[in-house]
Amino acid sequence: MTSRPPADGSPALAVLDDGPAAGETVDTHIGHLLPPLYVTAVVPHLDEQTETLAWVETRYERAALYRTRHDPNEPWAYFHNPTPTEPALP
Repeated sequence: MTSRPPADGSPALAVLDDGPAAGETVDTHIGHLLPPLYVTAVVPHLDEQTETLAWVETRYERAALYRTRHDPNEPWAYFHNPTPTEPALP
């Protein structure tokens, strides 16, 4: 019996490898046999000048296909790839 590729819209789990949300998991979906190239995570950001805490979105990019998973139940790996306008996060 051969395994079938995941159908479009199937749920998928992504794990964030590094950056401010390292180790967090994000629910995503399969589209055209792969999950989306980018996912976003909301993380706290402390502005030390104004001493305020704000929640900001940060971008993660799907790891290259050579780092793909070997087990269909394993989450997809994403790495931190901030946008140029994103504030510097620890």
